[in-house]
Amino acid sequence: MNQNLKKLSLVFLLLSLLFLLLATQPATAQTDPNATPEGGYPPPATPALLDESYPLQPPTAVPQQDPEGYIPPTTAPAATNPPPVMGENAPEAT
Repeated sequence: MNQNLKKLSLVFLLLSLLFLLLATQPATAQTDPNATPEGGYPPPATPALLDESYPLQPPTAVPQQDPEGYIPPTTAPAATNPPPVMGENAPEAT
């Protein structure tokens, strides 16, 4: 039993060292800041914007007049739609 425990701990130690070695290998691959991939870098994800995309001056907006058929409300919406009342003060259903 003691020998099985030694074998198991040795296997565990070797596996943990293997995982540690594999985990650090990609991290050390690009530590040189001057290193460029062999095929170059991929193009940027967003396309380049043209100068026409952003006007030099914002457009002069004319303030919109109220529509001719618009009538502003005379009462607040809460006054025309009161919350329901529960209990003995509730109005009877019609």
